[in-house]
Amino acid sequence: MRNTLLLLISGLLFGFSSKVSVADELLEHPVIKPIDGSRLLAERSSKENYGMLKVAYKGEDGEQPVAEGISWKLVYQVDSLGRDEIKANYMHAVQEIGGKSYGLRRATRANFRIPTLDGGVTWLSLTLKGNGLYELEIVDEALLEVAVKFDAASLGKELREHGRVSVYEILFATDSDRLLPGSGAALDVISEMLLSDLDLSVEVQGHTDAVGSPARNKQLSNDRAIAVKAALELFGVLGSRMRAVGHGSSMPLGDNATEEGRQRNRRVDFALLGQKASQH
Repeated sequence: MRNTLLLLISGLLFGFSSKVSVADELLEHPVIKPIDGSRLLAERSSKENYGMLKVAYKGEDGEQPVAEGISWKLVYQVDSLGRDEIKANYMHAVQEIGGKSYGLRRATRANFRIPTLDGGVTWLSLTLKGNGLYELEIVDEALLEVAVKFDAASLGKELREHGRVSVYEILFATDSDRLLPGSGAALDVISEMLLSDLDLSVEVQGHTDAVGSPARNKQLSNDRAIAVKAALELFGVLGSRMRAVGHGSSMPLGDNATEEGRQRNRRVDFALLGQKASQH
């Protein structure tokens, strides 16, 4: 087998030597690169600020059906290598940087889970289409960072005045209580609010849309509320100042018949405990 792989490893970076145009560089993944001699088929490739990839991952650290984050679909053509050689090159590169392949072994497909230095995960799905054509589907959970539209002072003021605030910037993996890395900014602001006002105690309330059974949504929302409470404890907030409750789809703010309404219903609320809202 020809060894055409040129590893350029720095931390968790890896790549293959390949000349690409400036336009291709803007489209391609910053870390996972094509094999030397590959040509990007830009008309069949794309990059999205938010996308989903079915990963069907089952490992020692848990299960995950879907990955969410910044996503790439990159299609390449390389004439110098066969299908087995392309697959072997990527398997070797991923192993060199601490990643692992997982799932069923197929001749035309390979799935990889690659940990990153900041605690996130890069997911890579390689599909071999034959005749030197291969496709990379990539999701970077670590790069998914949602900008919050509030600060600790304004959030605390709203909580005091209205007794409840809704937060949409806390993100979870689909059908899971696993917090996504993009939730960090919102959790940081919420913890700052609670740490700056030690008189505040809150009920962390999980809410879902109406997709799925009421029993499943109730359990999922409760698990997510518990996960948020645990995360805030890691930020230094005492657990005794918080109570986690899941309401499922029983308290909608929007119409579950529309996607916009369902998005409004998928949220985490923070409600005052043991205090009444200020009267204004």
